[in-house]
Amino acid sequence: MNEIQLLTDALKELRIAALSINSDESYKETTRKYDMLFLGARFNCINSVELHHCLKNTFGIDIPKDQFLKILPSVSEALKMKSERMVFAEDPTTLAAYMIYLFE
Repeated sequence: MNEIQLLTDALKELRIAALSINSDESYKETTRKYDMLFLGARFNCINSVELHHCLKNTFGIDIPKDQFLKILPSVSEALKMKSERMVFAEDPTTLAAYMIYLFE
């Protein structure tokens, strides 16, 4: 499988996992399983830094960081997931990460 398809499948799984959070215990189980935080009032937001870590350590997908940041916006858009660019305070022209909204 190519990187785009692997990332697409992982994001779909993470969306389903986030939608399934319905208690403190299920939140803890989900964060443990994926080794990442699900943020926001509905646990629908994830950070691309943690997503990159999750892809490598949970899904066994090792995409170089530069390539990952390059393909993430188009994959998110194709899945109708909003993504927000995050930049470094000391250099606002340099992309640091994305916040990804798994669902609205």
